[in-house]
Order: sequence, then structure tokens, then C-alpha cells
Amino acid sequence: MIDRIHRARLLAFAEDEQQILGVGALKVPDVGYRSGVFRDAVATVSPDSFGLELGWLVVDSESRGLGIGNELVAASLAGAQDEAVFATTSTSNPAMRHLLVKHEFSKHGQRYSSGRDADTRHLFIRVVA
Repeated sequence: MIDRIHRARLLAFAEDEQQILGVGALKVPDVGYRSGVFRDAVATVSPDSFGLELGWLVVDSESRGLGIGNELVAASLAGAQDEAVFATTSTSNPAMRHLLVKHEFSKHGQRYSSGRDADTRHLFIRVVA
């Protein structure tokens, strides 16, 4: 995990005077992981076009609904400039799906199993013209 954190292009934090309220990242995923996500989602675009992944977005449960997730996504995406970005999210996480669409991501491919839990996932992609 430490290696993946070091490879991240950007880590964004939301905090108040006393604690961290949330975190998000613009990750640089390895080729095998990225290819597997696009394969499992039966994507019709090449994973090679998406070298960055928005992820690790977590907001403290008591701080949800305050716009912190939106701020973290915006801050993380600022590091992408004009590069294409992908994200994955659980099909049982409507708040994250809403944030992704709000930030110009579109659902792509089919629902797939991550293999880590019983929940299924969706692939979202963001291409900046």
C-alpha cells in the first residue's frame, strides 16, 4: 500500500482544526490492474488511454452531506489537467456515482465483480476534450 501511495500523483485532504474529514487521490495505477478493470467491465475504450484513476475517496461518516466529497473530487481532478481519468465505484454507492457524473464522468461498460467482496462495481471514465 505504501508504494501505491507514493505513486499517487496527488493526495487531497479535507480537514477542520481538529481532524481529517476526508481524503481523495489521483492515482497512477499499474498497467495490470488498469487492464483488468477495463477487461472486467467489457470496456470499448483502451485502458492505455487512461493513465490516471480517481480513488481512495472517503469522507468521515459524520461529515457526509456537507460538500466535502465534491471538494475532494475537484481538488484531485485538478492534478489531471487535460488527461483522461477513470474511476470505479460500488453499485451500492449512489453518492459516489452522483459525484462522478457531476464531474463529467460517464458510466462505461458493464457491471462487474471486483472479486474483493460480494458487491459489484461500475467503471466510469472522464475524457477532457
